[in-house]
Parts: sequence; structure tokens; C-alpha cells
Amino acid sequence: MADVRVSELVQRINELVVADTGTRSLAVGDQIAGRVTKTNAQVLQLLADNLDRPDRLTPGPGQVDMRPALRAALTETVAACAGVLVARERPAGDIYDRGRYRFEAGISRAYAESAMPRLMEQLLPEGNAAHLGRFEPRQLDGDVLAARAVALSIIARTEGSEREVLRDLVAAGRDAVAPAAARMLLEPRAEFQALPARERDDLVEGVAYEIELHFERAERPQPGTGAVAAWRSRRAAANLGAYAITNASRLGTEAMADLYRNLDEFGWPEVPRPESIDALSRQIGEVVGELSEAPATRWNGRNIQIELGQAPDATVRLTATQIMSLDALLKSASEPPLTAEQALTGEQLLTAEQALTAEQALIDEQAPAGARVLTEKQAATEEQALTGEQALTEKPVLTAEQAVTAEQAVTAEQVVTEEPVLTAEQVVTEEPVLTAGQVVSAREALQVLAASHARMAVPDGYSSAHEAAARQIAPQYTVIDQAVGQAFAEDNYAKIVDRSLPAELARQVREAPAPDQRLAPAARGFASAIDVAMRRPDGETLRQMTGQDRVRMGQMVADALVAESRVRPAERFRIAGQVAAAIDQRFDALPEELDRWAAGEQTYVHDRSVNDPFLYGHQAGRLAHQIIETHVEEVRAAEQAALAEQAAAEERAAEQRLAEQAQLQTEEGVTPTNQLTPADQLTTADQLTTADQLTKADQLESEDWFVPENPAPTEQGVAGSASGAGAAPADQLESEDWFVPGNPAPTEHSVASAAGGASGAGAAPGARGAPAAVDSELTRFAPGHDPAHAPPGARPAGPAGGSKGTAGSAAPAADRTTSTPKRPDRDR
Repeated sequence: MADVRVSELVQRINELVVADTGTRSLAVGDQIAGRVTKTNAQVLQLLADNLDRPDRLTPGPGQVDMRPALRAALTETVAACAGVLVARERPAGDIYDRGRYRFEAGISRAYAESAMPRLMEQLLPEGNAAHLGRFEPRQLDGDVLAARAVALSIIARTEGSEREVLRDLVAAGRDAVAPAAARMLLEPRAEFQALPARERDDLVEGVAYEIELHFERAERPQPGTGAVAAWRSRRAAANLGAYAITNASRLGTEAMADLYRNLDEFGWPEVPRPESIDALSRQIGEVVGELSEAPATRWNGRNIQIELGQAPDATVRLTATQIMSLDALLKSASEPPLTAEQALTGEQLLTAEQALTAEQALIDEQAPAGARVLTEKQAATEEQALTGEQALTEKPVLTAEQAVTAEQAVTAEQVVTEEPVLTAEQVVTEEPVLTAGQVVSAREALQVLAASHARMAVPDGYSSAHEAAARQIAPQYTVIDQAVGQAFAEDNYAKIVDRSLPAELARQVREAPAPDQRLAPAARGFASAIDVAMRRPDGETLRQMTGQDRVRMGQMVADALVAESRVRPAERFRIAGQVAAAIDQRFDALPEELDRWAAGEQTYVHDRSVNDPFLYGHQAGRLAHQIIETHVEEVRAAEQAALAEQAAAEERAAEQRLAEQAQLQTEEGVTPTNQLTPADQLTTADQLTTADQLTKADQLESEDWFVPENPAPTEQGVAGSASGAGAAPADQLESEDWFVPGNPAPTEHSVASAAGGASGAGAAPGARGAPAAVDSELTRFAPGHDPAHAPPGARPAGPAGGSKGTAGSAAPAADRTTSTPKRPDRDR
């Protein structure tokens, strides 16, 4: 874990990134410190220790300058913070997850390279950032260079600066960077704005997939070792980003052309213009049900009631001001209101079609009847100068001087069309245009309608019986109900407006109103924590909670968490109930916590103190997940303890059995096995000599076994020798080395006879001499058993050392030592 001071430094950098992008971070508190590598954390320790005196970062004479490494670590930290921002819109499916990761990682790093100087000035104010050294533009490569090429390609097709484009892309949030790039490419086009809302959303998603697909298929550029290889690598990286935007832009153009052909052929799906506010409310309810995938609603269908704020029941209510603003919106003109640039007091305003250039300042309709007017280029002389296109006609043509009279002269800024042009204060249309106050109030009213229908969205199959049962315990779920509905309406406001109003009306109120600062952030933070814990796309948990009844919201999340955990099936119902109760309890206590925070207090949730609704909700989500993890760990620890206890019990039982056996043997006069001396516990094999422990394979394959005057060993001799040194394996008995030419093959009778005579009592009567010869050959090579070293007159000992000699030993020791053994010729 990172040092406390390093963790605080990383959290401060994360706050600067959030403030710069105007969004929120999915990593709350010290969670962001976990995204910093150990190497970077060690380098950041230098700045954390000298944050109050950054001048000490400047190296002295002979000291190593650590500032370049510190600047690199700070850049990596900013990129890590930029990669975990909350998505502003619901991300599309992760079809090309590898390409999405590469693209977003490159954009985050490119943003960090661009934002470092201004962020460090905020981190170390009053000129102290200069002690970090100069943040010079570095030579980029790989996906970072490709991301920068993406930003420059977008700028070439639109407007803005590299700094603004990178910041807006990062601010789109995790998993939503590619859709943001697609909107930057498409929204400036008039033909895109003319498309219906659903077609626009589908087109944005398709273009975003094209960008991610390009990064998915492209090989990751590797830095070259030489100058030429490095240049080629950087060129490939730049082409990757440029081609991604080029292909995406071409795809958008082709897709729009196809859409226009299909719409022209099969008809344009027009959003009906609501005739009343009640009709508008119904359309908004249908759109909310579509976005939340909850087709049913708890709305009682009654007309909108005039009341301040949102009602806890199934009635949609608006204030009188909001109702009047919506009524004015529905009756407003099809043209959007004038912008600040257009509203120039005292000057006549022209539309794009009316704004003629200087060369076309005079048109036929503005000249006197029967006359034509020349342009400045055509009026080269005071006489009537005619160009090739202006040949003499029956109608007289005026010169430039003739056309400059008080009645006829019209400049480019004062073009007079068929209808009079009015100033900003005199703009009069067929229908009234909303004032600035009405626009704000209309946006707020639409937000209330969207939030109300989001609160009343329920899954299919929800009946009045469910509602009657839920109404009895509904008060304790009011907070989570309003928080989730408000958060969903805010996150999907633009889509709801586009799909509920005609384009000419939606453009006036598409900008979202001021968001809620009390309940909605808590729901948003809670849902983001669950998304992270379950590895879901951002916004998925919030959508699922919106589609549930208020009583089932927390239970739905608990069931999903338990289903993805290692909780045993028999215990899932109980654990899910505990998690759901903890979730509902946290949301029910939120209003009181808000009052405590306003008084300067804090609330400890899970593992930290908070005084912010987003952090409160996020910690509540982490707490819900931790309840399950803690239960799993406790069960695992209990299982391990039970196994250890079982093993200990079995060991104790075994010791008890041994003790009982020892006692029984003691009573019977038998020495227990565990009381034998080490010498007594040696096995027969341990008491054998070295020669006796030789394997039969080594002994049987030794050429010294085969003495010409001795007969070939038989199974009887083998059996006799096996009584002292172990029996020969079957594969050795079958070896052809056993059979020396001239010697008879071993028979079953000889084997049986040898087995009977080698038991230690001597050979049986009539036994052949081969077993004795073989046995003496065995004792010959055993240390301490060689007859040549035996005392005079001593009899040769048997293989067991101390047993009676083998009967029938024939050849003297001298003959056996001087004879030359011969190996049979295998070829013959």
C-alpha cells in the first residue's frame, strides 16, 4: 500500500483532473492510489515529502536530478486519474474491448501530456511549479501518438484546439470516449442534425465502433532501435490515429447517405408535436420506459397537477411557472431563438440565404422596374459595361453610380428581401419565441417530467396488487426512489428531449438544467460502485434500478451481487436480505446525513468518513459488496478451521489407538514396536552386506559368473542363492547370458531341488553341483566372505554370513580365481 502522504498527493491530483474535466471519478478517496504503480509511488514519495518546500527538489552540485523521473511519474498519475472518470452517457456494448482499451488509454495519456503544465500550477501555486523543471513536449510514440493524431484529425474536420478536444474526450468518461469522438465528427454536419433522434444515436454508435475496431485490428506500434526504425514506428502510429478518424468519417458520410435514401423511400419518422402538456408527458413516459427497458408504469394516467416539487404518489405534478413555460414552448416558433451574436441591437439581421456577398449586393428585385443592376466588377466604367453573360436586352441596365441612390442603394449588410428585416428588439414571428427565463423553466419542467416517469417505471407484470402491498411500506423507500429517478433523468436528459419533441422544439431546450445536488449524486455514486464491483458498463446498475419498483431496488442489487459471488446457494437468500437491508437503511438515512454535513459534521461509511452525497453513495455500494465478501471469507475460515480440527481429531484418535496397542502388548509380554532399539528395527535388507545388496541384474550380467568348467546356472542354483541375496527377476532368468554353450538348460526339477537345498541345511541328496558353484561364486565377491582371506582350515561361509556352507562346492579357490571367463557368442 502506498504511503499516506503519497496517497494524499494522488488524491489531490485526482481532484484536479475531476475539476479540469467537469465530471466525477469512479475511484473515490484513496482508491485512486491503487492505480499508481509501485515504481511511480516511490518516485512520487520525493514530491510528497517536499510538498511544502518544493525548492528542495532542485538538485545541488554533484547530485542526481530526479525531476525528469518525477515529471514522468506525475504524467502517468494524471493519465491514471483520467482513465476512471464517470461516463456522461450510457456506453455502448464492448464489442471491441481490446481496441476500446487501447484507444482510451492513449487518449488519457495524451491528455496527461497536454494538461500537466496547468495542473501542476494548481498543485504548486505561486510559481512553485517551476521547481519541478520545465515540462517540455516529449516525442510521443505508440498509442499515445495515435491518440494525438486522432485529436488533430478531429480538429481538421471541426473546430477547437488540441487541448479542448483531448479534454472533452477524456471528460466523456470510461467506455464512452469513442462515442464522444464520433459526436465531434458528426454533430457539426447539418444533415446529421436533421436526422431523427434514434437514427442519430445509432449512427454515433456505429461510428464509435469503427474507431474501436481500427485500434482492435491494428498491431501495436513497437519503438524501433535505430533512427530509421524509430521514424517508421512513429509514422505507423500517427497513421493509425489518422486513418481511424478518416475511416470513421467516411463511414458516417456513407451511413447518412443510406439513411437519407431509406427515409426518403419509406418515410421520415416524425416525432408528433404534442398538442398539450399532458400529451407531452405521455410521450416522455414512453421514452423513459424504452431507455430503462421497463415497459410498465405506476402512473395513474391523471392529468398533470399543479403542485410544488415532486409527488410521492403516482401523479405527475409541476409548478404553475413550469406549466406556463411548457405551454409557451409548445406554441413557440419552429425557428430557434436568437443567439447572443445574432441579437445585435440596432442592426438588421440576415439569414444565411439572405446574406448576399458584396458581389451580389444588388439583385433584380431591388432595382427599379424594368431595370437590371450591375455588380461592382461589371460597372467598370460610368457607361453601361456589359459582360458576356449580360448582353444587351430590352431592359435598361444601371451603372454602379445610378444604383447608389437613397431609394435603390442596398449594401451587403442592408439587403432588403421580400419581407422586412427587423432588429433583435423587433423580431416578430408568426408564433412567440421563448424568453430566456421561459427556456430555463421549460428545461426544468422537462427534467421533472422525466424524473417523475423514471420513478414510476416498473417491470412488466407489475400489477395493482403489487402496488397496494408496496404502498404500505413505501415511505421508507421514498429517498432511494427519488434519488434513482432523478439521477436517471439527468443522465439521459438529452435523449429524452430528442425523442419526445420535434427537432425544432428540442433544439431550444436540449441543454440540461442545473443538476440536483442532494439525492441524485448518492444514487449515481452507489450505482457506479456496483458497476465497478460487478465489472459492468457505467450506468447499467442505475438503469436496472430505474426499471424496478421502489421496494425492490435495493433487493435487485443485492440479488445480483450475491449471484455473482461464492456464497452457497442455501445461504444466498439470507445474505441477500442482509445486503438489501443495509442499502435501504443507508438511503433512508441520507436526508439526516445531509443536514449533519451542512453543520460541518461527517459520516463514517465502510472504511472512511464522508460529507458528500456522491461519496456517501459510493461507500454504501462498497459496503454492500464488502458484506458479501466478508461472509465468504468467514465461511472459508470456518471450513478451514473445521478441516484442521478434523485432522487433529484423527491424529489424536491414531495416537490413542497406538497407546492402546502398546499397553496391550506390554500386558502380553511383547515389546511394542515403538520401544524397539534402532538395531532391532533394522530390516533384513538393512542387515545385508554390500555384495548382498547388489541387484541381481548386476550379478547375473557379470562375466565372472561363467566359469568354463562349471555348468551353467540353473533355476535351482538361482533359487538357492536367492535365499541369501534376493531372488533374480524373471527377465534375468530369461536372459540368454544364463545359458552357456555346453551346459544343460535349467529345468523345473533342478530349480525345485536347488530351492529345497539352499534353505540353509545343505543340498539334498542327488543334487547337482551347479548351485554350489554358483553360490560360491556369489560369496567370492562379498567382502569378508572371500575364501582366499579365510583362516586356514575354515569352511567357506554362505551368502548370509555365518550360515552353514553350501554343500557340493567343487572347484578350489585357486582355480576359480585363475580361470578366464568367457562370454557366450550371442551371434551363434
